[in-house]
Amino acid sequence: MDDAPRLPRTLKTALHKPAGVAKSATESAEAVPLDHDMVRASLAALDEHLVKAAGGRSELTDADRHLADLGKTAAAKLLTEGANAALSPPEQMALEAIAIADGSRPALLIHNGAIDPRDEKAGEWADKLKIYDTVIRAVSPRVGRINNGGRHVGTGWMIRPGYIVTNRHVAQVLSKDPIAAKLELSPLRTATVGFGHEADESDPGPQYAIKEIIFSGDQYIDPQNTNFALLDMAVLRMDSADKDKLPAALPSVFVAEREIVTGANLYVLGYPGPTAGSSLPQKTLLRLLGTQSSVKRFSPGEIVLPLGGVSGDAPKRTIAHDATTLGGSSGSAVLGFDETRQPRLVGLHFGGYEVLYGPSGEVEYRGRNFAHCFATMAEVLAKLDKAIVDDRNR
Repeated sequence: MDDAPRLPRTLKTALHKPAGVAKSATESAEAVPLDHDMVRASLAALDEHLVKAAGGRSELTDADRHLADLGKTAAAKLLTEGANAALSPPEQMALEAIAIADGSRPALLIHNGAIDPRDEKAGEWADKLKIYDTVIRAVSPRVGRINNGGRHVGTGWMIRPGYIVTNRHVAQVLSKDPIAAKLELSPLRTATVGFGHEADESDPGPQYAIKEIIFSGDQYIDPQNTNFALLDMAVLRMDSADKDKLPAALPSVFVAEREIVTGANLYVLGYPGPTAGSSLPQKTLLRLLGTQSSVKRFSPGEIVLPLGGVSGDAPKRTIAHDATTLGGSSGSAVLGFDETRQPRLVGLHFGGYEVLYGPSGEVEYRGRNFAHCFATMAEVLAKLDKAIVDDRNR
């Protein structure tokens, strides 16, 4: 995968090494000395970005100030205890939430299949994304918004000709019985996918009918209670009458397992929903996302926890990432680029980052962003392909 950006998101995993240098799969935290000057400089930079985004220190909200204070506490621990400092969940969350607020993880609008290279929100990613402009234009039309009666319920993308992959918890919304082991599309739903729904678009373009759920994880997914042992994946068959109008499938070349390391860049392509569905401060979200919701966006970020790093992920198929997502992003494509600038699949985004603020400003950590990583899912993908072959032979 491509090199890491200049401002990594977490002090815990990245700020003890020179910026722009990704840690190798075999390099341990103990083997790398903690750079105290880097920690102090990076914390100061994060604080500066946060204040700038708010429009001045006097404009910081109570939640912003509390997050900044937690970030300072975490940095102090790192300085005194080293790279393996035992940070509390709120302290880890604070370092990540500050990065959301400072705009270093933008969710960039797609218009006419591309990112506007002049979009000021691109920040430090701008030069890199200009290099990938042609590739982004090629893959963007293959990712669509899944709708139920015109209402946005998730994201899906072409995994095979005529077939869309999304999350099981998205397919459950469209099904007769969401807790059934084998999901069946409900005749009471008007399930469609549209590959437009872009920024500043007066017409979202054709809406293609979803005809059947042909594959899914076999256990109910509770969107409010993530269970990493479960497969949050489903495949939907499109109307065969539309097969010649549908976009091509995304490339089926995967990012290799050895490259799924902390600090490596990835990119989430999908449809974040309304900011009202998130518990992050609305002022922060509006600064980051603006007022347009449920439109196609390209969100750069990094791997926060690699394969094997997510607690409870017994199948070893889940990574944590820090690209900006919201409800509606479920089912997004997670991409990487190789040294020849060609797109490669990391996998399927399925879970969102949440923070709760109590009455006294107390912060409760609820998670990060999560994706199924295809590099270790050969058995699942073989079952998926068999389901598609069987469906075609009916």
